[in-house]
Amino acid sequence: MRILESLFGPSREEVWAQFCTQINGQVAGGGWRGSKVQAQVGDWTLTLDTFSQSDGNSSTTYTRLRAPFLNHDQFRFNIYRAGWGTDLAKFFGMQDLEIGDPLFDQKFVVQSNAEAKVRALLANPRIRELLHAQTRIGQFTVKDNERMAFHTSRYPEGVDVLYFQVVGVIKDLTLLKSLYDLFAEVLNHLCHLDSAYLEDIDLHLRALRAPGGQITADHVVLWDGDPARAAAAQSLGRLGAREAVPDLIEALAERDPDLRVNAAWALGEIGDPAAIPALIPLLGEDWPPEAPQISGYAGAALRRLGQDALVDAFDAALQGRPDGVELLRCHRGPELTEALRRLLDSRNQFRVAYGAWSLGELGIVELLPQLRVCEREFRRSSALPQLERITEAVKRLETQARLPRPATSPATSVQELPRPSHGPCE
Repeated sequence: MRILESLFGPSREEVWAQFCTQINGQVAGGGWRGSKVQAQVGDWTLTLDTFSQSDGNSSTTYTRLRAPFLNHDQFRFNIYRAGWGTDLAKFFGMQDLEIGDPLFDQKFVVQSNAEAKVRALLANPRIRELLHAQTRIGQFTVKDNERMAFHTSRYPEGVDVLYFQVVGVIKDLTLLKSLYDLFAEVLNHLCHLDSAYLEDIDLHLRALRAPGGQITADHVVLWDGDPARAAAAQSLGRLGAREAVPDLIEALAERDPDLRVNAAWALGEIGDPAAIPALIPLLGEDWPPEAPQISGYAGAALRRLGQDALVDAFDAALQGRPDGVELLRCHRGPELTEALRRLLDSRNQFRVAYGAWSLGELGIVELLPQLRVCEREFRRSSALPQLERITEAVKRLETQARLPRPATSPATSVQELPRPSHGPCE
């Protein structure tokens, strides 16, 4: 092995393992397509690997690095080293933008759909330095999603790929590290991750509205849109961005648990009462069990919004306390009904049982069909103490369901109604 290393140098696996350690990355994939190195730079996933292309007579191996990102402005560029045919191609009209650095303009061809933006990008001396460090650049570009033919799935709309490709296998640790740094610098520039970005509400809103979900290829995740959205929700809460309330309310219904809890926390921090109806139903959720519990974050947010009495009453009812149910009567409405309905989906038998008991005590007849389903499921599981509470609630609601409905009567003015005596809601 040492004889081979002295002849050909260290193997790709050895160099890439060292690179992986340097950037705090991980080796992923494997199999017949070979392993990949993946690392995080902010919200982005960088993937380093090799691939081969054949023309039928011979095969060429390439090293590539790619990082999907949300490209709001559809900004495109293509940068590569000038070669012997560059002057001839320019003569026939090939675009080559000059950025005002004579050495860089001599060594590189720059093409873009936005001259001002690419000049602003390359005005960064660190980016130019890192490009110079790459002695070979077959292609350094922003690839349109539609051209990413090697994916089994398309990226979400608006997501493009920062992409580097060169012939051969890079086994120079210094070159790999400078390539990683180049991607970090360019991504930070493209997505404005500087001190101004941290306080820019509009950019956080755009990130929150971006598509979520994952795109995988060759058994590795190339794009994960959820962490960036969760981070944006948290930033909007920290900034007290009242204009973000409608988007944060929509985020409460997403599937990603981190996004949901961050959105609930943010709504509590912002303090807009418009969020209260959307937060109340979440008090009844506790699924999935391994994820941060949205019910706790929703309760904390409701307290920040002045709803301590409601949260206390809900907690008391789930402990089987009659005073909690009586206090919940003061908050009867579709949001509370939905919170109690969601309790019936809990994996915690006690939460289901006390939720059912509360429904019976409150007389919420419209949830009788769901209660009957719970009763059948509990009979099969032999959870006898909890089953008794559910059966009692079913019987109570069945009795109420059989009662005749009151006849309709003319609307009565509020001034004509008798004043209620003081009760627990006051």
